Amino acid sequence: MGLSSQVTLFPEIYKQKENNIFIKKVELTDQFTIIDFHFKPLGESWICAENSFHIKPTGTENKLYMIVAKNIKMCPEMQKVGSFSDHLDFQLWFPLLPKNVGKIDIIEKTRNGLNFYAVKINNGQERSVPDSARYKSAASFENYFINNSGSLAPIEGIWVVHIKQSVYVDRALKEKDYADTLIKVAILKNGNEFHAYNLDGSPTESVFKWISGGKRYYYTQYFRGVDQEVSDYVKEKSTDFYEINLQIPTRLARYILINDYFMADELHQSLTFKKEMPLPDY
Repeated sequence: MGLSSQVTLFPEIYKQKENNIFIKKVELTDQFTIIDFHFKPLGESWICAENSFHIKPTGTENKLYMIVAKNIKMCPEMQKVGSFSDHLDFQLWFPLLPKNVGKIDIIEKTRNGLNFYAVKINNGQERSVPDSARYKSAASFENYFINNSGSLAPIEGIWVVHIKQSVYVDRALKEKDYADTLIKVAILKNGNEFHAYNLDGSPTESVFKWISGGKRYYYTQYFRGVDQEVSDYVKEKSTDFYEINLQIPTRLARYILINDYFMADELHQSLTFKKEMPLPDY
């Protein structure tokens, strides 16, 4: 997701009319409000979208009418969704909401419509986006670390991060290796902290803090789409190998898992950091 948009995943909802349709995502770009829905029928069903669909800031009558519907037919033409195992993901596009509107109503029609009330969204209330690093490529990071190797903290450098995710349902392990990813990050000192950056210089919103009393690092990761931070103490296996274990925030887990594990919300993430350069002198 781009830093120019603001995203809310599985937003909190005060009230809704239909229990088998879920809001997966609300995205505010510089021009539009885009809402992603997930329809999970109990059996064979028919669905369509009315032209009257609109959004409005909760408590007002400032209606913004739908511009585009994607992957769903417009009424009166109906769209069939099959058995219990089937689902439909669709999008509705609306004009851009005013800044700092924190709750919206999504209305199809007053009676018997697909209506959601007081949907809580990120719209300027979440943290500001951190600055990017001054370095914009792997080569520029490498040059910096080589040229400053004598003054770096041991944690500074380029690291290979192995990310593995495991799914739990009702607290029982359901799938150990749900996702398995390798990425590279650069870790740089920033004031009294150490920030991790993608190798294009963009922030990962992950921070290491040295806890002098405990003589170890404390790791925090901010998930912008759910405006939530998770954390763990770093397990330093050696000066060039770290382990971290996190539980993904519930609403983000639902967003990731909804097509494979309907409404499962427990996703554990293990990260191992292996330093690539500069390597320590033993």
